[in-house]
Amino acid sequence: MKLERILHIFSFIIAPCVIGVLSALFFLQRGALLFPVHPVTPVGEQSTSTTYVITAPVFSPPSPPLDPSRSTAIRQLIPDVIAPTSTPEKTVVTPEPLIIWKDAAPDTSITNNTATGVSLALNESDIVRFTNDERASEGLPPFSMNSNLTAIARAKAIDMIEKQYFAHVSPSGIDVAKMSEFYGYLYLNIGENLALGDFVSSREVVTGWMNSPGHRANIMNTSYKEIGVAALVGTYEGHTVWFAVQEFGRPLSDCPSPDPLLDKKISIFEEELTKLDGSLDRLNTQMETPGTSAKAYNLMVDDFNTIAELYNSLLATTKDAILRYNAEAKRYNDCVGL
Repeated sequence: MKLERILHIFSFIIAPCVIGVLSALFFLQRGALLFPVHPVTPVGEQSTSTTYVITAPVFSPPSPPLDPSRSTAIRQLIPDVIAPTSTPEKTVVTPEPLIIWKDAAPDTSITNNTATGVSLALNESDIVRFTNDERASEGLPPFSMNSNLTAIARAKAIDMIEKQYFAHVSPSGIDVAKMSEFYGYLYLNIGENLALGDFVSSREVVTGWMNSPGHRANIMNTSYKEIGVAALVGTYEGHTVWFAVQEFGRPLSDCPSPDPLLDKKISIFEEELTKLDGSLDRLNTQMETPGTSAKAYNLMVDDFNTIAELYNSLLATTKDAILRYNAEAKRYNDCVGL
C-alpha cells in the first residue's frame, strides 16, 4: 500500500518536476531564456497559476565592417608650371659709328650756343620726325619719345665730347647696356646709332644713317618701340662737329610678366595638396589594417571622404590657376621671342 502511494506521488508530482527542471537546464545550456508570462484571465475567472514560456535566444553578433561608398581622391597629375624667363635674352645693336666730314678743315661756324643768334643746324625733335617719316615710308609705326632714352643719348654725347672718343664703348668700358641700367631703362632690345660730322641739317644726319645698312636696320627695326635723341656740338681731333646720338628701345613692359601673386598662390596650393595626399595615404593604410572594428572603420571612411572632397576641390582650383598662369607665361615667352 505504501509502495503504491510512493509510485503515485512520483508519477504525478515528482516526475513532472524533474522533467521540467531537466528541460529547463537543457534550454538554458543552449542559451534559452525564461520569461514569466501573465496570460489574460477571462472575466469572472481567477488566475490559478503562472505560465513560463521558453523563448528562443536573440544573439547580436558583431556586425561585419560596413563599406560605405568611399569618395575617390582624384590625385591626378597637375600640369607643369611653365617657367617664364626671368632674364630674357637682351639684344644690343650698335653699328659702326658714322663719321661725315665734308672737308678736312676745322669748321668754326658750328656752335651750340643759341645766345649768339646762330640757329642750330641739328634739332632733336626734327631728327625724331624725319626718322619716323622713314619708318612710315615702309608702313612701320612711329617711335614714341622716351625720357630715359633721351637722357641716355644726351649723357652719351656729353661723355664722348668730354673724353674725346667716338665709339659705342667708352674708355672706361661703359656702353649703352650699362647706361640703361644706370638710368633705369628696363629693356628687351636696345640699339644705338652714332654720327659725327659737320652736318648742316637734321635731314642730312638722318639721310646719312639711312645710307648706312647697319644704322638703317636700327631705324627700321620692327622690335623697337621708343627712341631718345641728342645732338650736341663739340670738338673732335681739332674739328668743331656735331655729335648725334639715337637710342632705340623695346621696354620690358612691352611683354607683361605673369602675375607673381598667382605664382605664389599655386605654390601654396601645391603644398596643401601634398599634406592632404599624405593624410589620405595614412587613412587608407589604417582602414586596410586587419582587426579594425566596424565603428573605427566607418569613422575613418568618413574622415577619408571629407579629406578626399577637400583634395579634389583644391586640385581643381590648382589646375585652373596653373592653366591661367601658363597662358600668361606663354604669352610672355612668345613676346620676348623665346
